[in-house]
Amino acid sequence: MIAQETELDRQFASKSVTLASLQAATADIGVTQGTLRGAHLRYHLSTLEGLTPEQARLYGELRGYGKSGGHGHGTEGHH
Repeated sequence: MIAQETELDRQFASKSVTLASLQAATADIGVTQGTLRGAHLRYHLSTLEGLTPEQARLYGELRGYGKSGGHGHGTEGHH
């Protein structure tokens, strides 16, 4: 994803970006970002599967969910 973003930045810097190359680059970045996010969330899911309910509650609190207000896994950025 970093290489894809770097290439897109290079196209803007060199003024070689076109509507077609912009659409292709952002589509490719979106696929990569979706794949990365899926792997990230699968890790959390597999972690929860091995925990007792109390451990899962503590895990959630340590990650920022629950009593402290939390940040969730919605549309916001990295955490």
